Amino acid sequence: MIRHKRSIHEKAQSPLYKKLESGECSHYFERGPHSIGCLTKLWTDVGCNEEAHLSPTKRPDFWTDFDILTVGEVREWMAGLPDHSGFTYNPNCQVDDECFPGRATVFTSEGNRKSMSELRVGDRVLALDSHGELVFSEVILWLDRRPSAEELYILLTTEDYSEPLSLSADHVTFIAPSNRTAATFSTMIPVFAKDLQPGHLIHRYDPATGSLVARRVTNVQETKDLGAYAPLTVEGNLIVDGHLVSCYALQCRQYLAHLPFAPYRFLHTLRSYIPLFENVFPVQQEQEDEGMHWYASAWYQVGQWFRYPFGKTCYPRELHLYHYP
Repeated sequence: MIRHKRSIHEKAQSPLYKKLESGECSHYFERGPHSIGCLTKLWTDVGCNEEAHLSPTKRPDFWTDFDILTVGEVREWMAGLPDHSGFTYNPNCQVDDECFPGRATVFTSEGNRKSMSELRVGDRVLALDSHGELVFSEVILWLDRRPSAEELYILLTTEDYSEPLSLSADHVTFIAPSNRTAATFSTMIPVFAKDLQPGHLIHRYDPATGSLVARRVTNVQETKDLGAYAPLTVEGNLIVDGHLVSCYALQCRQYLAHLPFAPYRFLHTLRSYIPLFENVFPVQQEQEDEGMHWYASAWYQVGQWFRYPFGKTCYPRELHLYHYP
């Protein structure tokens, strides 16, 4: 940061730049002070997200150092922030979206399948309970919901199954030590989708037996798809595109991801049995909201304050040990 400030002040001494103070990005050589509106326009123009760490709307104090630069220089500096390498990202400029596409499907208690775009808070979907039994678990909120977003996903294909699983890179799914191991949380290893390779075993729902079976991943590829949806069930997991996945992302230790939402699950229980809570905290409002849920966003911010290593690979030993290429 010291070097960064020094380079700014060195440029400020150049006679090539005349100070103009409208602050509205009226032309390329305009010098600051720059308005938040101007900075936000430049920020989004270069491909940065307004919800990222250094967004001008989130950190206006950070951008006061840039008032001595021209609009063109500020934009040039911002343009170096986005990471275009694929499934990595720069949190200062980008937001890592952890969801499923709108066309991904779930099994419902009504006996049919629904796409994520059709799913509603209050629907009951197939999931795995803490005892290793398949149950229909209620969707209690959207961790994230952006119907018009176009996002990058990982497409996982498993043996003898035509329907691939689409999920974001840092979303959590579970590998099995072997194809004979029962699907329970004591035996499953939670991992990020980005760490899966052909040869890993993930859990697939078999409608014929009504159980989960471990099946080998045969292909992993990248794809773009429409919509970004992340439903949270009471159990903290669900069956998507016929495969068991977590509701959570960025934190692969399932118990640590699930624990912060215990108060919200308790609130959901109260809302289900006490009409007063239903009136104070209406489900319909949450259903209509788009973007990341405020509660999930708050916990994510807490983790950032404490520099928690979100997205860091968990259980690398198990990923290597239980890989059967």
